[in-house]
Amino acid sequence: MPSFLGSTQNHLDIIDIKDNVLVLKGGRYRIVLEAQAINFDLLSESEQDAAIYSYANLINSLDFPMQVVIRTRQIDITKYLDYLAGFRKLQPTDTLRQQLESYINFVRDLVS
Repeated sequence: MPSFLGSTQNHLDIIDIKDNVLVLKGGRYRIVLEAQAINFDLLSESEQDAAIYSYANLINSLDFPMQVVIRTRQIDITKYLDYLAGFRKLQPTDTLRQQLESYINFVRDLVS
C-alpha cells in the first residue's frame, strides 16, 4: 500500500464552490441548505399538524431529487434551569412558584 494516498481533493467530486453552490465533476451542481430546528414536542397539536403539512407541501412541490440530513446534538440546559430556579424564587405567590416548578420538571424530563 502506498504511503501517500493523495490529497482530499482527489477523492471528492467537488471542483469548485461558487455563490454557495457546489460545482461537481460531470457538470453537476448541488446546494446545501440549513434549517433551524424546532422543538416539535413543545408545539400544540395544531402547530405540529401545520409544520407537517407545510413540510409535506415543500417536498411534494420539488421536481428534483433531494437528500435530507438530520443532525441532532445534545445541549446543556443547566444555565437555563438555574435561571428558571432563580426566577421561581422571585414569584410573589405559591401558585406561580408551583407552576414554574412544574415547567422546570417538564423541561428537564423533555431533554433527558
